Amino acid sequence: MNAPDTAGSTQSPGESLSFDRAASFYNATRSHPPQVTREVDAMFASLLPPGGRILEIGVGTGRIARSALANHNTLVGIDISRKMMEQFRLALLSGMPSPLLIQGNASSLPLTCGCMDVVVAVHVFHLIPAWQQAVSEAQRVLKPGGMILLGSDDSPPDTPYSRIQEYWGELVQKHTGRRAHRGSISLDEVQQYLISTGAQVNILRTSTWNLTKTPAQIMQRFEQRVFSHTWTIPDGDLQAMVHELGDWMLAEFGSLDQEIDSPTQFVLRVNRW
Repeated sequence: MNAPDTAGSTQSPGESLSFDRAASFYNATRSHPPQVTREVDAMFASLLPPGGRILEIGVGTGRIARSALANHNTLVGIDISRKMMEQFRLALLSGMPSPLLIQGNASSLPLTCGCMDVVVAVHVFHLIPAWQQAVSEAQRVLKPGGMILLGSDDSPPDTPYSRIQEYWGELVQKHTGRRAHRGSISLDEVQQYLISTGAQVNILRTSTWNLTKTPAQIMQRFEQRVFSHTWTIPDGDLQAMVHELGDWMLAEFGSLDQEIDSPTQFVLRVNRW
């Protein structure tokens, strides 16, 4: 995996976060084990109506959306990152139908009301400051009886990886005075918002796999700005935060070179009205 740029982003905190800088390495940071990939594809295949119109918000490199194309659906993808969508186009297999990819913002979808059978959103609402508006837009373009599918890789809060992310959030607040993410606090917050609008939710889960890294490897990812919540942090602050994170992980795990495991599942929240 190529290391990303190390300079902090100048993008305004009020804007949705563009993943242009991550286009070349994003898939490597979000990859699933082969068995889990098959299970995720089977989940979507069981839910997406054959020949239906599917919208993915934050379609990116098409890591999730490709399963929709394989089911002979009409796929519309929207993303503010043109470079991410270029990676999607390059990865399309011969004979696979081409998606309609639109550069745009999820909080103002350039689509007519009631035109989609399903709206998919995976790892995206935490990046959108106006996430409630984006959810409302997703509901607006949905046909009566349609579904909104919210997906994420989830680790229980007591796992090492979750504890590291929580501590990093505390460091961001301490050094910058703001939250780590510019959008929703968590996908649970988005889910509760949908429930408040009358959604009935069914939760599907893949089998569990382990995220296995050493604390030193995780610390290097923060230092190299692999994670999107590091991109807008000034260089000096980032170095100080990485140093504090290393001290905390050493005290927490006893070594920076001992592998730690975090059980993880892909979770899909199926919302219907």
